[in-house]
Amino acid sequence: MNIDDNKKSRAALKSYFVKNAIPTEQQFSQLIDSVLNQRDDGVIKPAGGEPLSIEAVGDAEKALNFYMQISDPSPAWTLSLRPRANPADPQTGKPGLSFNDPNGVSRLAINAATGSVGIGVVEPSEALEVNGRIKAAQLAIGPWPANPGQYGFIGVTTLKQNIDQNYALLQSASGTDLGTTYLNSPTAIRLRIKNGDRMIVTANGNVGIGTVSPANLLEVAGVARFGSLGIGPWPANPGFMHVGVTTLNQGDGGNYALLQATSGDGMTFVNSPSAVRLRIRNDDRLVVDNGETTSLRPFKTVGAHTIKIGHPSPNGRYGNDGIRGEPNLWLDSSGTVFIKQGFQATGLDVAERFPAAEPLVPGDVAVFDEHDRKIVRCDRAVDRRAVGIVSGDAAFILGIESEEVPIALCGRVACKVDADVAPIAAGDLLTTSATRGHAQKAEDPATCAGAIIGKALTSLASGKGEILVMVHGR
Repeated sequence: MNIDDNKKSRAALKSYFVKNAIPTEQQFSQLIDSVLNQRDDGVIKPAGGEPLSIEAVGDAEKALNFYMQISDPSPAWTLSLRPRANPADPQTGKPGLSFNDPNGVSRLAINAATGSVGIGVVEPSEALEVNGRIKAAQLAIGPWPANPGQYGFIGVTTLKQNIDQNYALLQSASGTDLGTTYLNSPTAIRLRIKNGDRMIVTANGNVGIGTVSPANLLEVAGVARFGSLGIGPWPANPGFMHVGVTTLNQGDGGNYALLQATSGDGMTFVNSPSAVRLRIRNDDRLVVDNGETTSLRPFKTVGAHTIKIGHPSPNGRYGNDGIRGEPNLWLDSSGTVFIKQGFQATGLDVAERFPAAEPLVPGDVAVFDEHDRKIVRCDRAVDRRAVGIVSGDAAFILGIESEEVPIALCGRVACKVDADVAPIAAGDLLTTSATRGHAQKAEDPATCAGAIIGKALTSLASGKGEILVMVHGR
């Protein structure tokens, strides 16, 4: 900035007014020009305790210039009361407060009408508008560095991803993907509610809902619902997995179409409130309704023969075609089963089911309680209430109640014995023992009539254990 030569320094002015000096008119003029005049210079110190007041000048209504050095050709900053969107066009000025750079470009502006603050923006449309990126600690908001003209982003810019355009949230402002929003992470994306993970997308693309370690493309810890279709733990018993329409009105919250146990033997159930239909090419092949009717379409075995179930002939035979076209096994209209070539099975005994008053396991020796009309484990020697040994591998079982216990009637069966009463050798007859559920050697078979349960096929010299026993008519 050029300094007026008529403005002198304090030292020069003081020299005009030393003792016995008579200042000239010019020196008085220099003194007057070197001080601020409240009326001429627009700088006023009002009375009444008001602060120093400065009047803006010019079209840009500049109020104050700031210099690094007063000799600099232009100010480092200018405080203006009419910031311009275009420094060269006075028509773009708006009332407000602005800090301008040496080129007159507004760097920080406050709109006089709205109070909105603009950084790099003369007319901010929001309470705070920034023309560029904002950074708070490690969080950055603003134009995406990789494509600042098209995308805006939010993200931590210091993550080591080998790319400088790291972002968490990205949205397109133009182009073919206008309005498209992208969510990005170098490891995983987690959706949380009350600081608890509700959904996660892992680095390999697996999605987990209710789990943070999905092993499949989609994994849900709970029931997933697609329209009316529910898939997941069975509401009635989470130990089962189900697939089904959960909105059917069955009066039963455990409705399902397909159900499978998650433990044990993995038994599978198929359920329907009306009928179960097996279709091929949308044609019914097997139909089971909610009554007692089952419809099965004719089907072929290897060869030219067919098996028909529900055939209209009341006197016909229902079964396999067998060799030479004649059935080897059939069921007549009265319900009698015929086996032409005999019956073979992998089990070792024939058994009959009995109701039990307590849990029994294969090998237990049981007696009949005439009061409860149920069987229990034996607890005394030579008990004539003996019914036999619990079977664990029967070839044929009489009775249809699966909750009842099978007792071997004939054949070979494993049996619990107590050889501490007397050593047991192969061929010895066995009777009940005072040791619960165990047999012992019948030392005097003549006195054990009605209490013999079988003949030992293997030996046990002492202690308790299991041996193989031959069960026969007693």
